[in-house]
Amino acid sequence: MKNQRTQKKFQGSLTPGIRQDLVTKLDHLFELVPETNMDFDQALVSNLITEPELASFYEAFTKFLTEEESSERILLYFPIELIPRNNPEFRKIYLEMWRKLLLQHDLLANFVDGDIPEVEMRTGPLPMVVKAVHLIPSLIQKGLLSIQDVLELKSKTSDVLLAKDLEEVLCLPSKETGAETQCPQSAPIQNAVDVKSRVGKTREAIESLKNYCANHGTDKPASRMRWEIKRSEQMLIDECATEIAAGMINLTISDKDFVDSIRRDQNQEDVLVEIISAGKALETINQTDPKRAREIYLAIESVMDELWEKSNDVAREILEGIWSRLAVLGIVERKHLDKLGIKTPKFDQEMLSKDEELLAPFEKIALAIRTSDELGRFLFPLTIAYGSRVKGYGTQNADIDIAVLIKPTIDFSAREQIQKLLEKTLVPLGVKGKALEFWTEMIPKGLKIRDFIDPDRSLGDSTLAYIPFGGVWIGDENVVEDLYEKILAGYLQSKDKKIFGKPAREVWLREMERDALQYRLMHKGYHHFYPKQMTANLPVEMVNSNGAFWDSGFRRVATKLFLKKVFLPHT
Repeated sequence: MKNQRTQKKFQGSLTPGIRQDLVTKLDHLFELVPETNMDFDQALVSNLITEPELASFYEAFTKFLTEEESSERILLYFPIELIPRNNPEFRKIYLEMWRKLLLQHDLLANFVDGDIPEVEMRTGPLPMVVKAVHLIPSLIQKGLLSIQDVLELKSKTSDVLLAKDLEEVLCLPSKETGAETQCPQSAPIQNAVDVKSRVGKTREAIESLKNYCANHGTDKPASRMRWEIKRSEQMLIDECATEIAAGMINLTISDKDFVDSIRRDQNQEDVLVEIISAGKALETINQTDPKRAREIYLAIESVMDELWEKSNDVAREILEGIWSRLAVLGIVERKHLDKLGIKTPKFDQEMLSKDEELLAPFEKIALAIRTSDELGRFLFPLTIAYGSRVKGYGTQNADIDIAVLIKPTIDFSAREQIQKLLEKTLVPLGVKGKALEFWTEMIPKGLKIRDFIDPDRSLGDSTLAYIPFGGVWIGDENVVEDLYEKILAGYLQSKDKKIFGKPAREVWLREMERDALQYRLMHKGYHHFYPKQMTANLPVEMVNSNGAFWDSGFRRVATKLFLKKVFLPHT
């Protein structure tokens, strides 16, 4: 059986009261101001909140920033709308912490799409970014910085990357984002024939892409090729859907013609593209004409229901996202999602799944591994389930992610044999990829996870701290209790530890941040379930300005998750 009690014994007692207090205060503020991109200064003027409520939060948050090591990272995600124009003490501390962030380099992909090539595919250093620089336009708008301040920063820095990023921000046009009601079109969609033609061209382009990839060799791993093909296919569909949605938004095609086109189409793949187009259009139309958005949806609801019944997991995942976003906007009634079994996750709440149905596949895998005599020679009799499924927001098509612990007495030369045995066990149980391997070694106070230089994707190391801290350990309760305490104790005693020359605690915290806030949640998960509500006054040309990083709703969730999940104490 899974043993979440052991985890709570560690995690519940380690989270400081100041973090728990901040989460409570944020919950209260967000409940009072549910519109995610409303500025809190405006909320104060509108009497939605009071001065004492805001002052209490800023006092507690200032204490958190000044007293907790590495707390400045939370400012990368902190809602722009919560930065006050008054409150000099908070603004002073905010700027001090922000300047600390200017010394920190991050992988650019972590904040964009998570596309980090395998080691063998890299042709040079991976692109880096000083992400705090991208906050500058918002900080200028809030009166925390001036153009002169930014020019001075650039003139004084010897950091080449920082100088480059500052230059890029200084060169941004002054044009700002806003709620677009008119969408540009290269070829206006004017009737059902145009819709059918545009969808047909997209289908042909996808087939051409697949044929080309099938007939041309590549040195890329098969998993990478599958991912790239899927991404290219999604981009083609998105481009088509954007053009069709523009026709609806700009009224170059009537609602009746569009609905008739969907109802007449007999090709399921084409209907799915048209439904994606409708979803895009409805999210925008709802901003200015909720009644029209609701009417269009009701006209195609039965088509969506029929498609849901006939579709595979991939199509159902897409429909799940469309319905979830429309339900958040009030276009779809929540009871319709309940009927279909669709749940919109609340990312900032407890994420470890308590759903026995969701955890059932992991239980079967754990049982198969610990009852295998062959694997028992190499592995401890337990597994760690992790990833989006156990966090409660995995889509219909999400992978089953599991990790195994390899005994310290096993020589690394046995790895190939272990992988073959794992594949033989896991493939029949629906695991598409490889299990993540944690190789352990003895230390005076217990066990530690071994570290490797340039590990492959199935070779774990101690940097992946979020898995033992945030995963679900499944196995005999006594075995789980013993191994959990031995391995996690090493993380808590981090003073003076280094990993490949870097402070171990810093490495572990960055990985916790990456897992909790970036990978899948920022890159895909949030906007799969929630409509875009972008931060106001952001230059259109800002890096990935349409991504979740700049979404006001995401930034609320991410701030709370940082307080809950990105934490390691010293002992």
